[in-house]
Amino acid sequence: MSRDEWEHTESKFDCVCDTLLLIQKTQQKAKSMSYCGYNHRYVPVVLQTPYGNPFVTFGSVGKKDCFLTVFFKVIRVDCENNCAQLELLRPNRSIVDEETGEVEWEKICQVEYVTKTSECITVKLGCYNAVKCLPYTFGK
Repeated sequence: MSRDEWEHTESKFDCVCDTLLLIQKTQQKAKSMSYCGYNHRYVPVVLQTPYGNPFVTFGSVGKKDCFLTVFFKVIRVDCENNCAQLELLRPNRSIVDEETGEVEWEKICQVEYVTKTSECITVKLGCYNAVKCLPYTFGK
């Protein structure tokens, strides 16, 4: 979201839901556009809990390439019901520390790019306090 868009948003702005809705609309506009020869049609996002932790979920369950992710693409947003459908984005490297088996900040910061998976999750947005938008070039 640009600074101008932020400043001209209504005062009853529900920051998480409305930010995701704005991202969804921006992605819809960008479907037919290309920038510098690249088609960047989505904005990768990270949702944060009230404790500042990223929301983590898993993809490719039951397969050899099962993975954990904190990265998502906005698919659909319903601010009336305060929920959203998100596509899981697969990080190019594991975000799990091999020694502890836990998702680690350091590992998240080492991710260079994400790829689309076609796997989706529906989330209740009242569970999150922040949305971190990543550069569109982070998605491949």
